[in-house]
Amino acid sequence: EELIKLTPQVGSNVDTPEGRGVVTEASLISGNLKVRLDKYPDALPQTFHRDKVKRLKGQAPKNTPDITEEESGSE
Repeated sequence: EELIKLTPQVGSNVDTPEGRGVVTEASLISGNLKVRLDKYPDALPQTFHRDKVKRLKGQAPKNTPDITEEESGSE
């Protein structure tokens, strides 16, 4: 439960060392986030650790999962 609280959800707006962006993928176990940066909307998402980003105000979509399939344990 603690990792869920610490990890921004997919769709969350975050501030990274490279600028602002939106989380496109989140890994609870590793803490890595893939973030599509606002200043490079056509580029591939960049990876940042959750400790290096700051969640900005605003809500993530309610129906968006916050873990990747490989971490959910279901096959």
